Amino acid sequence: TSTPQDHGCSTMAIIESGINLIGQTWDMHNSSKRFLCVLKTKQATSQSDRGEESLFLSLFGVIGMTGISTSGKFIGVNNLNTLGAKPGVIWSAMVRAAMERASLSSMAEVFTKSPVTSGHNYLLSDGKVAQMWEVLPAISIKVAGTDEKGSSRLWHTNHCLHEKSMELEDKNFVSPTSHQRAKLISNGINQIDNFASAGDLLKSHQDF
Repeated sequence: TSTPQDHGCSTMAIIESGINLIGQTWDMHNSSKRFLCVLKTKQATSQSDRGEESLFLSLFGVIGMTGISTSGKFIGVNNLNTLGAKPGVIWSAMVRAAMERASLSSMAEVFTKSPVTSGHNYLLSDGKVAQMWEVLPAISIKVAGTDEKGSSRLWHTNHCLHEKSMELEDKNFVSPTSHQRAKLISNGINQIDNFASAGDLLKSHQDF
């Protein structure tokens, strides 16, 4: 059986001198685990080009939910419970489309210029810079980036960060552990210096 605590994900990026780590948890309800899969794709630009390969975490019947590529690109996704949902392009299709883009700015445009159905926070990276975007049907806002002064370490859980997004947030359905997880990562992210310590922090359930 599932509980409200199952329904939340955390993303994190550290891009600075000597360390380049990015990733997320994907805490779905227990019934999903039988349908988990990894999709491998290759994008070739010419007959002689070996092509960029990408891996996508997904579920049977879904074309991709989060991805990473051999060139260092990454797309992470966190749900935001916001008002104003409408018909539009499903987010999994945008994840696949964005991974085929050549630059970070063009990756972001896939999400910010598409008619989206609902709210999400997207963690995007080209391997050199990471950015976080809050994308809702009504607005799209960059909320953080490692290319900004003092922002080499980013994290997000499942609540809105920008004041304009917060005005459209459905407070009745925010993950009950979102703020606790954000505080946990905030307190521990400056001690992260390798892959193992990053994984330990993301998997921690301290205080909840």
